[in-house]
Amino acid sequence: MNNKLNYYRSELKSKNVAKYKLVGITTELILNTTIFSKNENIVPFLKSVYNLTYKEYIIRSRTMILARTARYIYKLDSKEYENSRKELLNFINKCLQLSIQNKEVKNTSSDFSKWMDGITDADS
Repeated sequence: MNNKLNYYRSELKSKNVAKYKLVGITTELILNTTIFSKNENIVPFLKSVYNLTYKEYIIRSRTMILARTARYIYKLDSKEYENSRKELLNFINKCLQLSIQNKEVKNTSSDFSKWMDGITDADS
């Protein structure tokens, strides 16, 4: 997943990102169940990046969320589009930071468990 997020970040860093790329990256993020395990988790993402809110019946279906969001992205003017691109880039950077922190925590806990296993093995 980190490889994809790094690729999305590099794509979004350029100033002239085509709208289809922004729609594609947003689609990949929304459909990813590791980032958004529940549909309700998508709501803050949409609010922070695109300033969008949808009714409850739309939130129940990821495909409906995607359809409405893609339509919204294609209707954006250049200033709104640039703001959305920057917000999406910020969101991806936060996801990358969280994944790095989670890896550090996992590595630390696995090292500790190996160390503890070594102690119990020595007692036997």
